[in-house]
Amino acid sequence: MDAEGEVLTSSMDRSVAGFQKTATALGEVAELDKAEKAGKLHGDAAARLILAKIDLGKLDFAAAQPSVASLSGVSPEFKKKLDARLLDLEIGGIFSKHQTAAMPEQQKLMQAMRPAGGAQPSKEERDAAQAAMTELTNSTQDAIAADLLALVEKGAVPADKTAARFWQTLMRHAERHKNDAMSKRAKGEMEALAKRDPEQKDMIERMLNPGAARPAARIQKPEEKPPTGDGAKAKGKASGDGN
Repeated sequence: MDAEGEVLTSSMDRSVAGFQKTATALGEVAELDKAEKAGKLHGDAAARLILAKIDLGKLDFAAAQPSVASLSGVSPEFKKKLDARLLDLEIGGIFSKHQTAAMPEQQKLMQAMRPAGGAQPSKEERDAAQAAMTELTNSTQDAIAADLLALVEKGAVPADKTAARFWQTLMRHAERHKNDAMSKRAKGEMEALAKRDPEQKDMIERMLNPGAARPAARIQKPEEKPPTGDGAKAKGKASGDGN
């Protein structure tokens, strides 16, 4: 929020890099917004404003797409950045659309597995609700995967920050439907991402091997400390150094 209580962004990474990115985006918006309102914003400057608004969560895919399409005089560098960010938004929108649609039924099934009015649901009721939940989850994942596959067919290449979730969804879908070619490709994409982005390596390894146990933390023996007080005196006497 700013000093007047206006929400500046509700979308930010709460890390040092995230705060720096948000600060940069806020600066871009403050600098360029006035020029846009005056009708003096064109080309790469207009692209910078759209990118900054995307970074602040002020534009979703539906709003950003026509804004980008209306631009002219944008350099190849900024065109590439805009295309990448639009794809990020589109991927995020696909997940959100299908998960939101499934949420009401998901909540009903979760409620069916909980005690109601002091009475526990029967085993049959819980099993039926659990089976329906699994079916709902799979159908939702299938719907998401269908939209992601359409992007793959267009040659879309997700950015590294969205790629892990993108390819994991397609990998699970491919495994469930015995699509060996897509399963192999998705795993290869995730392994390549783990190599070029060490910060995502552990997460991706867990995605690829969900049942694998994590290595136990090595227990370090505490360093021996020299005895103090009476213990030091006793040791000294025992070694003949106490006289």
